[in-house]
Amino acid sequence: METAALGPPPETPEYGLLTLEELDNLPEPELEWYAPYWVPVGTKTVLCAYPKTGKTILLFHILKSILNGEEFCGGKCTPAKVVYLSEQTQFEFKKQIEEVPGLTGHPNFSVLLAERQDPMISSWAQTLHWADDEMKKRDAKILVVDTFLSYAKLPEDGENDSATIQKALNEMNFLFKDPYRSVVVLHHTCKPSKDKRGETLDPLAIEAVRGSGGFVGGAGHIALMHGKPKSTVRNFTFYGRHLHGASMEMVLDKNKSLYHMTSYSR
Repeated sequence: METAALGPPPETPEYGLLTLEELDNLPEPELEWYAPYWVPVGTKTVLCAYPKTGKTILLFHILKSILNGEEFCGGKCTPAKVVYLSEQTQFEFKKQIEEVPGLTGHPNFSVLLAERQDPMISSWAQTLHWADDEMKKRDAKILVVDTFLSYAKLPEDGENDSATIQKALNEMNFLFKDPYRSVVVLHHTCKPSKDKRGETLDPLAIEAVRGSGGFVGGAGHIALMHGKPKSTVRNFTFYGRHLHGASMEMVLDKNKSLYHMTSYSR
Protein backbone atom coordinates (compact mmCIF):
# COMPACT_ATOMS: atom_id res chain seq x y z
CA MET A 1 0.00 0.00 0.00
CA GLU A 2 1.43 3.38 -1.06
CA THR A 3 1.50 6.09 1.57
CA ALA A 4 -0.61 9.17 0.98
CA ALA A 5 0.91 11.92 -1.19
CA LEU A 6 0.46 14.85 1.14
CA GLY A 7 2.90 17.30 -0.41
CA PRO A 8 5.79 19.10 1.30
CA PRO A 9 5.28 20.93 4.58
CA PRO A 10 4.38 24.61 4.11
CA GLU A 11 7.27 27.07 4.18
CA THR A 12 7.31 28.85 7.54
CA PRO A 13 10.02 30.61 9.55
CA GLU A 14 12.13 28.07 11.42
CA TYR A 15 11.60 29.82 14.76
CA GLY A 16 10.08 32.98 16.17
CA LEU A 17 6.84 34.90 15.94
CA LEU A 18 4.12 34.79 13.31
CA THR A 19 1.59 37.55 12.78
CA LEU A 20 -2.04 36.44 12.74
CA GLU A 21 -2.01 37.26 9.01
CA GLU A 22 0.92 34.87 8.47
CA LEU A 23 -0.78 32.25 10.61
CA ASP A 24 -4.01 32.61 8.65
CA ASN A 25 -2.12 32.17 5.37
CA LEU A 26 -0.60 28.84 6.40
CA PRO A 27 -2.29 26.01 4.49
CA GLU A 28 -4.41 23.62 6.51
CA PRO A 29 -3.42 19.92 6.47
CA GLU A 30 -5.40 17.98 3.90
CA LEU A 31 -6.59 15.38 6.42
CA GLU A 32 -7.50 15.26 10.10
CA TRP A 33 -6.91 11.60 11.03
CA TYR A 34 -4.60 8.77 10.04
CA ALA A 35 -6.97 6.48 11.96
CA PRO A 36 -10.29 8.03 13.01
CA TYR A 37 -10.75 8.09 16.80
CA TRP A 38 -7.13 7.02 17.40
CA VAL A 39 -4.36 8.88 15.52
CA PRO A 40 -5.11 12.51 14.64
CA VAL A 41 -2.75 14.39 12.33
CA GLY A 42 -0.37 16.93 13.85
CA THR A 43 -1.04 15.83 17.42
CA LYS A 44 0.56 14.07 20.37
CA THR A 45 -1.66 11.13 21.29
CA VAL A 46 -1.35 9.26 24.60
CA LEU A 47 -2.78 5.74 24.89
CA CYS A 48 -3.05 4.76 28.56
CA ALA A 49 -4.01 1.50 30.25
CA TYR A 50 -3.05 -0.80 33.10
CA PRO A 51 -0.03 -2.97 32.28
CA LYS A 52 -0.80 -6.14 30.29
CA THR A 53 -4.28 -5.11 29.16
CA GLY A 54 -3.45 -5.16 25.45
CA LYS A 55 -2.68 -1.58 24.52
CA THR A 56 0.36 -2.54 22.38
CA ILE A 57 -1.60 -5.21 20.47
CA LEU A 58 -4.46 -2.76 19.95
CA LEU A 59 -2.02 -0.18 18.60
CA PHE A 60 -0.49 -2.79 16.26
CA HIS A 61 -3.95 -3.41 14.79
CA ILE A 62 -4.46 0.32 14.33
CA LEU A 63 -1.03 0.76 12.71
CA LYS A 64 -1.60 -2.21 10.41
CA SER A 65 -4.81 -0.59 9.20
CA ILE A 66 -2.96 2.71 8.63
CA LEU A 67 -0.07 1.06 6.79
CA ASN A 68 -2.46 -0.81 4.49
CA GLY A 69 -5.05 1.96 4.11
CA GLU A 70 -7.77 -0.25 5.60
CA GLU A 71 -10.75 0.44 7.84
CA PHE A 72 -10.44 0.12 11.60
CA CYS A 73 -13.63 -0.03 13.63
CA GLY A 74 -15.58 1.65 10.86
CA GLY A 75 -13.10 4.46 10.16
CA LYS A 76 -11.13 4.63 6.91
CA CYS A 77 -7.39 4.97 7.57
CA THR A 78 -4.93 7.01 5.52
CA PRO A 79 -1.63 5.24 4.67
CA ALA A 80 1.52 6.53 6.38
CA LYS A 81 4.92 5.13 7.31
CA VAL A 82 5.76 4.41 10.96
CA VAL A 83 8.88 4.69 13.15
CA TYR A 84 8.40 2.73 16.37
CA LEU A 85 10.60 3.06 19.48
CA SER A 86 10.13 -0.12 21.50
CA GLU A 87 11.27 -1.15 24.98
CA GLN A 88 11.07 -4.80 23.88
CA THR A 89 13.77 -7.13 22.59
CA GLN A 90 13.71 -8.81 19.19
CA PHE A 91 12.09 -12.01 20.50
CA GLU A 92 9.42 -10.17 22.50
CA PHE A 93 8.56 -7.75 19.71
CA LYS A 94 8.34 -10.39 16.96
CA LYS A 95 6.09 -12.52 19.12
CA GLN A 96 3.60 -9.66 19.47
CA ILE A 97 3.82 -8.61 15.81
CA GLU A 98 2.94 -12.16 14.76
CA GLU A 99 -0.35 -11.85 16.65
CA VAL A 100 -1.53 -9.29 14.06
CA PRO A 101 -2.03 -10.86 10.60
CA GLY A 102 -0.82 -8.59 7.81
CA LEU A 103 1.76 -6.73 9.88
CA THR A 104 4.72 -9.16 9.89
CA GLY A 105 7.40 -8.13 7.39
CA HIS A 106 5.78 -4.79 6.47
CA PRO A 107 8.35 -2.56 4.70
CA ASN A 108 6.86 0.73 5.92
CA PHE A 109 7.14 -0.09 9.64
CA SER A 110 10.60 0.58 11.14
CA VAL A 111 11.37 -0.38 14.74
CA LEU A 112 14.11 0.44 17.25
CA LEU A 113 14.50 -2.57 19.55
CA ALA A 114 15.81 -2.42 23.11
CA GLU A 115 19.12 -4.11 22.27
CA ARG A 116 19.71 -1.87 19.24
CA GLN A 117 19.55 1.46 21.08
CA ASP A 118 22.73 3.45 20.55
CA PRO A 119 24.51 3.73 23.95
CA MET A 120 25.82 7.15 22.88
CA ILE A 121 22.26 8.49 22.86
CA SER A 122 21.74 9.07 26.55
CA SER A 123 18.99 11.70 26.87
CA TRP A 124 15.37 12.15 25.84
CA ALA A 125 16.27 15.15 23.69
CA GLN A 126 18.94 13.15 21.83
CA THR A 127 16.46 10.34 21.28
CA LEU A 128 13.91 12.73 19.78
CA HIS A 129 16.45 14.31 17.42
CA TRP A 130 17.59 10.84 16.35
CA ALA A 131 13.96 9.89 15.70
CA ASP A 132 13.43 13.11 13.73
CA ASP A 133 16.35 12.23 11.44
CA GLU A 134 15.08 8.68 10.95
CA MET A 135 11.59 9.92 10.09
CA LYS A 136 13.04 12.25 7.47
CA LYS A 137 15.14 9.45 5.94
CA ARG A 138 12.12 7.15 5.69
CA ASP A 139 9.46 9.81 4.97
CA ALA A 140 7.62 8.49 8.04
CA LYS A 141 4.74 10.53 9.44
CA ILE A 142 3.96 8.58 12.61
CA LEU A 143 6.31 8.18 15.57
CA VAL A 144 5.41 5.73 18.35
CA VAL A 145 7.10 5.79 21.77
CA ASP A 146 6.45 2.53 23.67
CA THR A 147 6.61 3.24 26.52
CA PHE A 148 6.94 6.89 27.47
CA LEU A 149 8.66 6.16 30.78
CA SER A 150 11.22 3.83 29.21
CA TYR A 151 12.42 6.50 26.77
CA ALA A 152 11.78 9.87 28.45
CA LYS A 153 14.39 9.22 31.18
CA LEU A 154 12.53 11.22 33.80
CA PRO A 155 14.15 12.08 37.14
CA GLU A 156 13.30 10.04 40.21
CA ASP A 157 9.55 10.21 40.92
CA GLY A 158 9.15 12.34 37.78
CA GLU A 159 6.41 10.02 36.53
CA ASN A 160 4.13 11.37 39.26
CA ASP A 161 4.95 15.04 38.68
CA SER A 162 2.75 16.85 36.15
CA ALA A 163 5.29 19.59 35.42
CA THR A 164 8.01 17.04 34.63
CA ILE A 165 5.64 15.06 32.37
CA GLN A 166 4.52 18.14 30.47
CA LYS A 167 8.10 19.34 30.00
CA ALA A 168 9.05 15.98 28.47
CA LEU A 169 6.02 16.06 26.15
CA ASN A 170 6.77 19.65 25.13
CA GLU A 171 10.26 18.59 24.03
CA MET A 172 8.54 16.84 21.11
CA ASN A 173 7.10 20.07 19.73
CA PHE A 174 9.86 20.60 17.15
CA LEU A 175 8.82 17.36 15.44
CA PHE A 176 5.68 19.10 14.21
CA LYS A 177 7.50 21.48 11.90
CA ASP A 178 6.10 18.95 9.47
CA PRO A 179 2.36 19.43 10.20
CA TYR A 180 1.50 15.98 8.87
CA ARG A 181 3.39 14.19 11.61
CA SER A 182 1.74 12.43 14.54
CA VAL A 183 3.26 11.07 17.73
CA VAL A 184 1.68 8.22 19.70
CA VAL A 185 2.89 7.64 23.27
CA LEU A 186 2.03 4.54 25.31
CA HIS A 187 1.79 5.00 29.05
CA HIS A 188 0.67 2.97 32.09
CA THR A 189 -2.18 4.21 34.23
CA CYS A 190 -1.93 3.80 38.01
CA LYS A 191 -2.63 0.49 39.59
CA PRO A 192 -6.11 0.63 41.18
CA SER A 193 -5.87 3.24 43.90
CA LYS A 194 -8.05 5.51 46.01
CA ASP A 195 -8.66 9.22 45.80
CA LYS A 196 -8.46 11.65 48.73
CA ARG A 197 -11.92 10.59 49.89
CA GLY A 198 -10.88 6.96 50.06
CA GLU A 199 -12.91 5.96 46.99
CA THR A 200 -11.42 3.73 44.29
CA LEU A 201 -10.44 5.69 41.19
CA ASP A 202 -12.36 5.00 37.99
CA PRO A 203 -9.74 3.50 35.59
CA LEU A 204 -11.31 5.53 32.78
CA ALA A 205 -11.01 8.82 34.65
CA ILE A 206 -8.11 11.07 33.72
CA GLU A 207 -7.07 11.14 37.40
CA ALA A 208 -6.08 7.46 37.05
CA VAL A 209 -3.12 8.47 34.86
CA ARG A 210 0.18 9.09 36.62
CA GLY A 211 1.12 12.73 35.98
CA SER A 212 -2.36 13.35 34.53
CA GLY A 213 -2.09 17.14 34.61
CA GLY A 214 1.05 16.99 32.49
CA PHE A 215 -0.58 14.76 29.89
CA VAL A 216 -3.65 17.00 29.72
CA GLY A 217 -1.40 20.02 29.20
CA GLY A 218 1.11 18.43 26.84
CA ALA A 219 -0.96 16.10 24.65
CA GLY A 220 -3.80 16.89 22.28
CA HIS A 221 -5.51 13.51 22.35
CA ILE A 222 -5.71 11.03 25.24
CA ALA A 223 -7.33 7.59 25.04
CA LEU A 224 -7.84 5.73 28.33
CA MET A 225 -8.37 1.99 27.97
CA HIS A 226 -9.67 -0.56 30.46
CA GLY A 227 -10.49 -4.26 30.32
CA LYS A 228 -11.10 -6.96 32.89
CA PRO A 229 -8.70 -9.92 33.03
CA LYS A 230 -9.48 -12.65 30.45
CA SER A 231 -12.22 -10.49 28.89
CA THR A 232 -12.23 -9.62 25.17
CA VAL A 233 -14.15 -6.40 25.89
CA ARG A 234 -12.26 -3.10 26.09
CA ASN A 235 -13.74 0.23 27.18
CA PHE A 236 -12.33 3.65 26.30
CA THR A 237 -12.77 7.27 27.30
CA PHE A 238 -11.24 10.09 25.24
CA TYR A 239 -9.92 13.45 26.45
CA GLY A 240 -8.38 16.46 24.69
CA ARG A 241 -9.06 18.68 21.73
CA HIS A 242 -10.47 16.04 19.37
CA LEU A 243 -13.04 13.76 21.04
CA HIS A 244 -13.24 15.14 24.56
CA GLY A 245 -15.77 13.24 26.67
CA ALA A 246 -16.44 10.51 24.10
CA SER A 247 -16.63 6.87 25.14
CA MET A 248 -16.34 3.60 23.21
CA GLU A 249 -16.61 -0.13 23.71
CA MET A 250 -14.78 -2.66 21.53
CA VAL A 251 -14.70 -6.45 21.39
CA LEU A 252 -11.79 -8.55 20.12
CA ASP A 253 -12.72 -11.52 17.93
CA LYS A 254 -9.80 -13.78 18.79
CA ASN A 255 -10.57 -16.23 15.98
CA LYS A 256 -10.20 -13.52 13.34
CA SER A 257 -7.83 -11.22 15.27
CA LEU A 258 -10.20 -8.32 14.61
CA TYR A 259 -11.61 -5.55 16.80
CA HIS A 260 -15.26 -4.57 16.50
CA MET A 261 -16.71 -1.34 17.90
CA THR A 262 -19.92 -2.21 19.73
CA SER A 263 -20.82 1.25 21.04
CA TYR A 264 -19.73 4.89 20.77
CA SER A 265 -21.13 8.03 22.35
CA ARG A 266 -20.08 11.64 22.57
